[in-house]
Amino acid sequence: TPFLEVHHLIRLKDGGPDTVENCAALCPNCHRKLHYSSEKTSLTEYLRDFFK
Repeated sequence: TPFLEVHHLIRLKDGGPDTVENCAALCPNCHRKLHYSSEKTSLTEYLRDFFK
């Protein structure tokens, strides 16, 4: 069954709000990339800019 995971654009531990505006729905593979890949910084910046 397909599903999406929620990713906070500004981490909660960094003071980001737990709101819809601070979240992105991602497939599990993309969500792992945002947490563990060498590209995580540039991917996070891209998402933040995309959702402005």
